Amino acid sequence: MTASGIDPRSSDRLLAWLSARGRVSAPTADRACLAIADRFDLNLGSDRSPTHRYLNPLRRLGHVEAVRGGFAVVPTTFCWSCRAERGVFLGGRDGVLLAELSRRLGPAFVASVSDHPWPATWRGHGRSETVEASIEGLGVAVVHEPGMKLLASLPTLEDAIATWTDAGRISGLTQWEVAEVHGRGRWSPTDGMGVENGLIRPSGKGRRIWRIVRDGVGRFLDSPEKRAVAWWAELARTVQPNLGLDRKADRLLLPASRLPPPLMVERPLFWASGSPPSCDSTKRHSYEAIDPGRAGEVARILGLSLEDAS
Repeated sequence: MTASGIDPRSSDRLLAWLSARGRVSAPTADRACLAIADRFDLNLGSDRSPTHRYLNPLRRLGHVEAVRGGFAVVPTTFCWSCRAERGVFLGGRDGVLLAELSRRLGPAFVASVSDHPWPATWRGHGRSETVEASIEGLGVAVVHEPGMKLLASLPTLEDAIATWTDAGRISGLTQWEVAEVHGRGRWSPTDGMGVENGLIRPSGKGRRIWRIVRDGVGRFLDSPEKRAVAWWAELARTVQPNLGLDRKADRLLLPASRLPPPLMVERPLFWASGSPPSCDSTKRHSYEAIDPGRAGEVARILGLSLEDAS
């Protein structure tokens, strides 16, 4: 689909608005998401907050970063992928940039839509010197995807958890709920028993900060990224699913999970192809253009085994 055929989704509208602002507070982002939902997403339902629905895909792909007190858009960047002569535009963007890229690159620029919840993907393709010369002067940084370097620098999830601030031993006198990380991810009461290992939260109402417990010691999960790390660490510890690598198709399949993988693991998978993941009928997400080396690094970090899915 060409740029002119794109019907913007709510996440696209939010990204354009954030691109004009640069950085906003969390309450301002909430108000903007509510306004977008009221005007363009009437089927969302009044009992559901649209902020996570619209912002999370932008964060997962690297268009937006969470900063202290709010969110900031990433500077506009063209990232060359692992696929020959193909790259993806990340970060700030608006209608003016869309029109200019379409004019300068012509058929070499394509904006396409993927399955929900992803915003439109803007791609450029062709010889590197031609593409880079065409976008010169637009304030677009050019990088070659750094996925393998990033993955190789990351510790395993369990090693990362061990470095987080110790919140003390978990009291058996407090009522806790333990997450069941398989299936729908339900929470079950502990019946007053202490917890040695698990993902927990206090029972009852109000703000309930999650904790990850290892050998009876809890650590607070005070950010979405820490919650994702802890969730996938528990998935590896209790369920022990496998990652599947289809070597013929260069496709990596991640096990079904209520929470997506940590950003620092998922972004290198997105950068490899420049395409968001797809989801099959079993809720497994697949990523394209993944070679055995990259798949092996992901398996190491997540603490999961890699199996042949060819």
